[in-house]
Amino acid sequence: ATTKHGGFREVRALLLWAEKREMISRSPHRAVSIKIPNDPVKPIFSKEDLRRIFEEVTPRHPLHRPILIALHTGMRSGEVIGLQWSDIDFDHGLIHLRHTKSGRHQTVPIAPELGVLLQGWKSTGFPKPVHYNDTANLAHDFARLREKLGFEKDKTFHAIRRTVATELIANGASVFWVSKLLR
Repeated sequence: ATTKHGGFREVRALLLWAEKREMISRSPHRAVSIKIPNDPVKPIFSKEDLRRIFEEVTPRHPLHRPILIALHTGMRSGEVIGLQWSDIDFDHGLIHLRHTKSGRHQTVPIAPELGVLLQGWKSTGFPKPVHYNDTANLAHDFARLREKLGFEKDKTFHAIRRTVATELIANGASVFWVSKLLR
């Protein structure tokens, strides 16, 4: 069996077993110091989870737009909340991010389905794409939704971003391309 760390623990155990039985004189792993993080695998949303979310989060629900934007782009909550209509280039299919984790200006492609949704939302005359002004309110509302649906506590809004990455890779996208897309 292997782990997300390439089976190091299993290989080390096998080498120690062989050393103990004098099949090898000294296990080579003793010459290397490798720190293996004990971080558990972070959760993602399954297709069933997303179905349940959208049964609850109808188009009139304040979380509807932020969740859809995050699912289509992999944007972070702060990036979604900071989004202004002037940041969206409908002609070139790009979102210009001014509020990024790195502090640098970056761009994200707009999927055609999201472009249609954004155009529709813009036509309603609301001053910005989402109804939230700070990440604390978004996180609070998402936590209430999570509790209502019975999801684990670590299935936060950020888990949408991990879900996007996982789905892209599962559908054949390269890890390199996904890392560039998610900045």
